[in-house]
Amino acid sequence: MTIVGSASQTISINTNNYTADQGVTPSNAVCKYNGGTEHACTTANFTGVAAPDTGKTLLLGVEINSNGTQTDNMTVAPTFDVVVIYN
Repeated sequence: MTIVGSASQTISINTNNYTADQGVTPSNAVCKYNGGTEHACTTANFTGVAAPDTGKTLLLGVEINSNGTQTDNMTVAPTFDVVVIYN
């Protein structure tokens, strides 16, 4: 995704509100912001990062665990939130 905004305010990024659906659970998101190093997507790792200005890329990855009750062609929709806060 691309984050666009202030040219001067730094931002903090984190993920939360992981919600399972039909036995499929997201967890442990990792982020890579503006070509930097990949880290757990927590405020501790992404506080005061570069202002997005006209656009900086945020790459996300997430671990998905399944309880094995899913069937062929089943559609599930586990969710989580990505939170970006200006400092």
